[in-house]
Amino acid sequence: MTVPDTEIYLSDLSPKDKPWDKHGKSRDRVREMYAQSPDPRHQRYAQRMGDCSQFLKYLLDNGEDGTQIFNLNYARFCRVRFCPACQWRKSLKWSCKFRRGLPKLLEVYPNHQFIFLTLTVRNCPMDELSATVRHMDSSFRKLVKRKLWPSLGWAKALEVTLGKDGNPHPHFHILAMVKPSYFNGKNLINQATWTQLWKECAKLDYTPIVDVRKVKPKKGKEDQGIIAAVAETLKYSIKESDLVANPDFLIGVTDQLHGVRAVNLGGCFLKHIKDERETDDLIHVDEDNIDLDEKDLPSVSFGWRETSKRYVLNS
Repeated sequence: MTVPDTEIYLSDLSPKDKPWDKHGKSRDRVREMYAQSPDPRHQRYAQRMGDCSQFLKYLLDNGEDGTQIFNLNYARFCRVRFCPACQWRKSLKWSCKFRRGLPKLLEVYPNHQFIFLTLTVRNCPMDELSATVRHMDSSFRKLVKRKLWPSLGWAKALEVTLGKDGNPHPHFHILAMVKPSYFNGKNLINQATWTQLWKECAKLDYTPIVDVRKVKPKKGKEDQGIIAAVAETLKYSIKESDLVANPDFLIGVTDQLHGVRAVNLGGCFLKHIKDERETDDLIHVDEDNIDLDEKDLPSVSFGWRETSKRYVLNS
């Protein structure tokens, strides 16, 4: 291939891959902050992130409309928990797992509905984050055992945001499947009752903020509303903007959340949705590129360009 006069970028050739540039830029920033830490463990994270997703190989396939589809076929990931690139790929992997398991789940429970529940506590000091999250986990297990708990299956994800006061704000996002009768009259649990239940289970001496809403399916595309709720539930455990905004926050959550699982499944979801621990594959995170035959398709590769902070076509 002749070397082009100007650089050709992945984001221009494949619009769906535009996020790579954003996450690559954030990855470099997080790596710099880890490298500046005096802690040898953080410095090792920085070294691992230095090799993360620097080279991307794609197989080229033709779509039904004749457009060329870029399917990621090879990349090396550092798997550092708060690497923005790896965190993004993990969230995509979870969405893929739900897309694959959802048809069977809806076949077994065709008339069941879904709710989106958010459970919060007050901001806590950084050095109390680990204990606070473990207390929240214990409190949620109590909530699930309550007689009023309506869900047959659920996915619970931890998110920690940077509060305006500079302290972490831990909260749970929960996607829960309920019986059709849940929304009929006396079976419906209103927001005030959910708030009281969470307050009691967590033994809080204040009234926490709790949000609950029905997942609304799209007419003719019932699964699309659920997938959107999955994406909201299983998004990044730490917002990328928070990771790159404050070195103290990054180092704090890194140490405090070490060994704490961000996502947990319960009830019938355990049977129909495969747990992420079964595979570490961060490459095949969508349905389109799982069964492609590498031998029959052309390929192209892109490398991370440090100066432009973009992925550039390799000559």
